[in-house]
Amino acid sequence: MLATIFQPSTFHKMKLYKYRDLRSAWNTLDIILNRRLYLAPLASLNDPMEVKTVQAKTVMEASLREIEIDYSKIPSESDLRLATELGLIEAGYDHGTLGDIVLSANTRYYSRICSLSANPRNITMWSHYANGHQGICLELEIAAAMPVRYYCSKKLELLFSREHIAQLLSRVNDKTNAVTLKLAYMTEKLQKLHRSKTDDWLYEQEWRILRDERNRYYHLKDGEFLSKILVGDRISSLHYDILKKLSPSHVPVVKTMIIDGEVREIS
Repeated sequence: MLATIFQPSTFHKMKLYKYRDLRSAWNTLDIILNRRLYLAPLASLNDPMEVKTVQAKTVMEASLREIEIDYSKIPSESDLRLATELGLIEAGYDHGTLGDIVLSANTRYYSRICSLSANPRNITMWSHYANGHQGICLELEIAAAMPVRYYCSKKLELLFSREHIAQLLSRVNDKTNAVTLKLAYMTEKLQKLHRSKTDDWLYEQEWRILRDERNRYYHLKDGEFLSKILVGDRISSLHYDILKKLSPSHVPVVKTMIIDGEVREIS
């Protein structure tokens, strides 16, 4: 069915990194021992631009309450052409019903998030998120995350403004089942908003796991695992020794040091 196109399994597994401050040691041990990542509410993120997603959620929920559609219908050729044009589906797949088109977009509309990074060597990240190099950075082999897209602030405002979305949606006013496709397009647009940031944050090289409000944790799936623990060059000997004892035997605990302005592994 169409919805399978957009599931996390379509992304390749890669190495991503979770910086941790050991002052919240229990949460860190939860990741290591229970194989799960906490999904924070979007509204708790530290980029004020992202708080606007709360307004977006309100708009989306209002739309869902007001629209009644027979989702069991098979989409017409014009529906499929329009959905393809709007980027909701890909040509050549078994698209199923109108409900599948909407579902494919809604499955990517989320309100909880786990942020990861593709870069384990950034000094700023170690300073901000690992207590000034006194914490750790967990290396995870994971397939569920999606990359964040970075834009200048003006472009970000434009891409996700109500005016811009309304202009795009006006193109489907005279189409069959336009309400369905408008709803699907809106959910898709909102999901993209949840993984877009201003280029001030480009250094983070962020990837995100997104889930809906019913999920507090992302549990690592088969084939996903913790592969390494990097420790900051200012970590205490006590914390280092405890990590060595508590970490699974197959997960190396590796020390780092700042060399030539970059965090490097030394053991």
